[in-house]
Amino acid sequence: MKRQRVPWVPIVVLLSVLAAVAYWRARPPRLRPQVLANAPAGSVAVARVDPAALLASPLWRTLVTDRGGDRGLRRLREQCGFDPAAALDEMMVFVLGAETRSLDHVVFAARGAFDHDSLGACMREVVESQGGGLRRTEVEGVPAVAGRRGESRIAFVGDGAIFGLEEAVAQVVRTVRGEPSLLADGELVAAWESVRAGTDLAFVARVPSSWRRLFDRGVGFGALLRAPLRDLRTLAFGARLGEGLGLRLRLRYTQRGRAAQVESWLRERRAAAVEEASDGTLGAALQALELASEGDTVSVDGALSPGQLEALLAELGAFAASR
Repeated sequence: MKRQRVPWVPIVVLLSVLAAVAYWRARPPRLRPQVLANAPAGSVAVARVDPAALLASPLWRTLVTDRGGDRGLRRLREQCGFDPAAALDEMMVFVLGAETRSLDHVVFAARGAFDHDSLGACMREVVESQGGGLRRTEVEGVPAVAGRRGESRIAFVGDGAIFGLEEAVAQVVRTVRGEPSLLADGELVAAWESVRAGTDLAFVARVPSSWRRLFDRGVGFGALLRAPLRDLRTLAFGARLGEGLGLRLRLRYTQRGRAAQVESWLRERRAAAVEEASDGTLGAALQALELASEGDTVSVDGALSPGQLEALLAELGAFAASR
């Protein structure tokens, strides 16, 4: 009887594929290099900040540290015995829905070389010192921690962490693993790219009608923003925080004629503010802003040297103290 040959090559190929799939499933996902690639499709806003640049900026020192606003961060350093912020390479914020009265749709993601064990022990110590507690769990198969009560979760991925309410965190984890992301939204990608390069802080948003209605009902600062927010389709903002301050703002409208109207409105408001600010640094900074409109988009660009920024912050501090 002739002996039947076993088809070793197909079997080896099949086993190799199964091993690769098992490895991929067992391997923790990693945040994607492109910020928008981590935001689930349909997100209405995304922000990204370089923590080191922010914490070293005069803006942070004047507006936060000098006012005692970093007490929580200092307490965290003292309790942990190390600075968790030092491991942060970037922070990202994703707004997954347009609900204005709830933070349920807001998710934070932190990328960095974290020591998950040390960070977890630090978190447990901080939470327990305030009468709470943590428990281990999973979100979409990813290791996570949760409080004893509530739906908040912190999911640990290969190069960082994702935190927010469980369902929102799960959406981001699924996106990191390959579900459709905001990269499919060409309009928001273009808005993001118009301000992202060379910035330490960037923000982009598709402005839903529910957001505009907030300002329609507002007074004071909200009322001031009614004119530029009317018919606004997308907003993009970028800031360079080192070596002074650089700003970029892009406002895209649903109607082309609206952009020219907003540019004219901004010029009028700037002229009034410059006159009120007299010959101070604020007046000079406003005067130096570059305003332009093209098609359906308004562009605002400005920059301050380190000396101008320090002088401006001093002026604003004196103004606030006089009120």
